[in-house]
This record gives sequence, structure tokens and C-alpha cells, in this order.
Amino acid sequence: REPVKPRRCWSTSSDDPDTRSRTSPSTALSWRRRNAHFQKNTKALSFHGLAFRKFGFPFKHKLLRGNLRAHHAQKTLKLPSNDDRGILAIRTLQAFLISADDTVTETHAPPASEITCTYEKPAIAKRVAEERNRREETAGSGAGSGSGNGHDDTTEGTTSTPSTSTTPSTTPASDLAILATKLWLAMKDKTCDAMPMTDAGYLKLYQLSKPRLDKEYDVLLLDEAQDAAPVMADIVLSQRGCAKILVGDPHQEIYSFMGAKNAMAAVLRIVCPTKITQRRLSRSFRFGVEIA
Repeated sequence: REPVKPRRCWSTSSDDPDTRSRTSPSTALSWRRRNAHFQKNTKALSFHGLAFRKFGFPFKHKLLRGNLRAHHAQKTLKLPSNDDRGILAIRTLQAFLISADDTVTETHAPPASEITCTYEKPAIAKRVAEERNRREETAGSGAGSGSGNGHDDTTEGTTSTPSTSTTPSTTPASDLAILATKLWLAMKDKTCDAMPMTDAGYLKLYQLSKPRLDKEYDVLLLDEAQDAAPVMADIVLSQRGCAKILVGDPHQEIYSFMGAKNAMAAVLRIVCPTKITQRRLSRSFRFGVEIA
């Protein structure tokens, strides 16, 4: 192999000095410590560190270092304070942001058992019906004008508002998908201060931009792969021109309640077995031989 210019890639270690590698561990403290021990051809960075440079920094004036609250949705969507759909729309948006999906859909809405009681309230049912009628009237007046939906959004990772003009009624899940899409569009709007950008938001923009890490790196290593958010796993698994290493322990899955998935199991489902090499540790470096 011809010598290559030193580059940063993803791997916790490398025996081959010509293989440029880099890892993406879970916490900032973790990758800072690892950088002190890695070889020069290895660099540790977090997913958010990669994403912030291009998609987080432009939103620094409206960046929220915390969780979205109901008032963010109420102000952005112009909902009254007693409309509980605001927090449900935020939960729908958050489910979309950590997913590998390109658009907000009904599948991102909370379970029906958790949203039915909200939509059964007379005031909210009436408001949903009025909103649906306005959308249908708007869609009807725009038909035949040749301008489509009249919406022009050039933001990368644009998500179109789900169409409801062809359905006789709006289900709670589809209504939340519509509201969450509006929140997502507002979040990406640099001039909309009512809806702040979050860490999950700019990471989603990074994933939707389809970054080509394989053009710069020879090896990508995803650490703690048993607890990878689908949006993170997709960034790694979508690379086609480099080697990919996933390291993790399925018995240590502890963040499934936050939407994390076992990326190693996903690989086994979607990749031909002949293209996968599995290795298991036969010795624990965490405990002495008396324990494991």
C-alpha cells in the first residue's frame, strides 16, 4: 500500500501505522482522556463535536443547552397554555431527532395509550378539527396555481409538512407529526427565536447532510455500540468506502429508555454475514481472574 497522508479517523488503537483511525466515544471526558494515549494517527472525537462545527455553530445565538419545554411549543405553534399537545409534539420531535429517519412521521408520536386522553378533551378535539379544515381550505385554494405548497425552504435536511388534504380526518398521531414538523422547521430557522436549536437538532442536521467520512478516514470505530442512538449509528453505517468497527457489550444496554439501540444487532440484520467479522473478548480487563 502506498503511504498516505496522516489523517484523523475512528479507532481506539491501530497496529498498522498507515491505517488512520478515530473513535467516537460517548462522553467528552472519555475522548479527551483517550486522545492523550492514542497514537498520532488516531483521534477521538464525539458525534456532537463533529456536528457542531458545521451545524451547531451557526445556531449559537439560539442554542439551548438543555431540554425543550412546553412553552417553546406553545409559543412557536401559537397554542393556548391549556393545550397539552405542545409537550406531546416535543416528544414526537425528539423521537425524530434521535432516529435515522429523514422526515417526521406518525411513528415518532408517543404510544396511543399516552395521547388518546389528550385528544379526547372536547376543547382540543374542536381545535384539531378547525386546524384540519384550515389546512384543507389552504390546500384547495393552492391547487392548480402551479406553485405547489408555496413553501420554499432551502435549509439542509428540510422536512415537508405531512399532507392531510387527502384524508377525511386527522388521527392524533398524524396531528402530532404535523405539529412536530412545524417545530422542526422553526428550529432550523435562524431567525425564529421562539424555537431554540438543541444538541440533538444540530446532530440531526449533520446526519441528514450525509457526511462522507469515508473520503477522509480509513477506519471508523463506534464505541459503546450497544447503546447508540439510531441517528449516530446511521452516520457510521452509511459510510461505504472505509472499514467500520463496532465495539460494545449487549449485556450493558442501559439507555434503551432514551431511544438507544444495539447497533451491532442492526448490522447483523442488514449486512450480509459474509461481510461481517465478529470477535469476542475472552478476558476481562476490568476485574481480576477471581471474578471474571
